[in-house]
Amino acid sequence: MSTLKVNALQDASGSNESTIEEIEKGRAKKYCYYDGSGTYSILNSFGVSSLSDLGQGTARVTWSTAFSDANYMTLLTGTREPYQNNTHGVMYVDAQSASAVDTRNCADTSSGLRSDVHQASVVCFQ
Repeated sequence: MSTLKVNALQDASGSNESTIEEIEKGRAKKYCYYDGSGTYSILNSFGVSSLSDLGQGTARVTWSTAFSDANYMTLLTGTREPYQNNTHGVMYVDAQSASAVDTRNCADTSSGLRSDVHQASVVCFQ
C-alpha cells in the first residue's frame, strides 16, 4: 500500500478545496434548506432528490443517494422571521431511514400542535 501526502485537495477545475484535516473531521454529507410556508420548496440543497409536504408542519427530505444505514446525525433549524402567528416552533426528527428523513415542527405554544416553519435547514453527517 502507498501513502499519498498532500495538504489539500481540489476538484478538476481547481475549485472546492478541502484540507485533509477538514475531510478527516467530516463535512456535511447532505443538506436541504427549504421554505416550509405554503407550498414547500427547496431553496438550496446538496444530495437531495426531493422535498415532500406531509401535512401541517411536517416534511420529508429524500436523499439522491441513500446513506449506508439510518445511523447518521441530523441537525434541524427553523427561522422565526417573518413572524406570522405560528410560523416558528421546535423542530424534531419524526422518522429517519437510509433514504430519507421526516421532520416535524411543533408550535412553541404546544408540542401537540404542528405549524409550518417559514424556512428550515436539515443538515446530515455520517
